Amino acid sequence: MATAQATIADPATKSQRTRPRYNIVGSSVAVRTVRKPALSIVIPTYNGLNVLRCCLASVWRNLPEDAEVIVVDDASTDGTAECITRQYPWVRLIRFERNRGFCAAVNAGIRAARAPIVETLNNDTIVIRGWAEAALRLFADRQVAAVAPRVWALTEDGHLDSAGLVYGLSGYARNRGCRRRGVGSRYEQRREVFGATASAAFYRRDALLEVGGFPEKFVAYYDDVDLAFRLRWAGYRCIYEPASQVVHWGSFSHNLRARAVARRYALNEERTFWVNMPTHLLPLAVPCHLLYVAARTIHMFYRGAGLAYLRGKLDALAERRVIWQERQRRVRGGSGPRFLIR
Repeated sequence: MATAQATIADPATKSQRTRPRYNIVGSSVAVRTVRKPALSIVIPTYNGLNVLRCCLASVWRNLPEDAEVIVVDDASTDGTAECITRQYPWVRLIRFERNRGFCAAVNAGIRAARAPIVETLNNDTIVIRGWAEAALRLFADRQVAAVAPRVWALTEDGHLDSAGLVYGLSGYARNRGCRRRGVGSRYEQRREVFGATASAAFYRRDALLEVGGFPEKFVAYYDDVDLAFRLRWAGYRCIYEPASQVVHWGSFSHNLRARAVARRYALNEERTFWVNMPTHLLPLAVPCHLLYVAARTIHMFYRGAGLAYLRGKLDALAERRVIWQERQRRVRGGSGPRFLIR
């Protein structure tokens, strides 16, 4: 259910191109439900109408019959909501009255989803035929809570954007296979990975609700890493499926040269590391983390965002009590399940 700050428009089925029949009163919606979908695709967007059109065109061409599409408009000012309402009657629309960030937008879509499996999809992605069916098959295993597709980089021919998430002892998270050749390599093999990148990731909806969804206080950045940790603390697994393929532009959702982004990125790095690193790994992880932070700080100064990055670290220090309390709640003094930390 959406919050009081969002309104939802529900779709006609894929075969119906006329506008659906519904009434909106505040955030309440009376919907004529046709059937329960197997997949809900959640696309958060903020002032990205041009790329969103390309994304929706690819989804429409390749959409399974038993899937629904939910676009969450995070208070865009470029006419996104009006365009969706007018031109895409098969899309459910959630519209925020004020900008709340990626995590809040995705969570609103997850709560509104009617399917047991949810895919989070950036607005600057293009899906390839069969991408959904290949991923959905893996959820027959109840221990699997997430599936990471093979995501290609749009700007680099034959190179990957991600093949799942990798998390290191240093606290540095990266996209597995990023800028590596995606054909004729180990990235053509299905395997378990640490987690899935939220730009294109399939999740078991009840598992997301069980662990609390995306961390809204993060707003964005490292949110999918923290979620991957929480799913593993709950005993779930993530599988990389190369037969599920998506293309990602990338430049619309990540720019560490922006000072506000660098500051939030730095803060969320610390939150994720100190809250989630298993206790038995801390003696080795802490020195690695301190070296990483030092090296990263130098790198960020080179890129012109060093002071903002340091402010993010100070922000984390200021909330150390909250971080420690959350760690105590989450870790509970145990070593936890196998985390695939490198």
